[in-house]
Amino acid sequence: FPSHDRAIFQNKITGELVTVSNLKQFAEANNIDYGCIKKLSNGKVKSCKNFQLYDPLAGYKPSAEPK
Repeated sequence: FPSHDRAIFQNKITGELVTVSNLKQFAEANNIDYGCIKKLSNGKVKSCKNFQLYDPLAGYKPSAEPK
């Protein structure tokens, strides 16, 4: 599989993580426009049909302590 066809999406409603290895199949299975899912995986759009690109550091708050 080409690496550009993989992504981890998060359902904005349930918080569920979905690892996708084939964007085209995922789009077809979930009735989502392939172009929208492709833009989402590339970071060009923030969300698509209640899915967003998973950001593991989204809730991370940097420590005030010096390193």
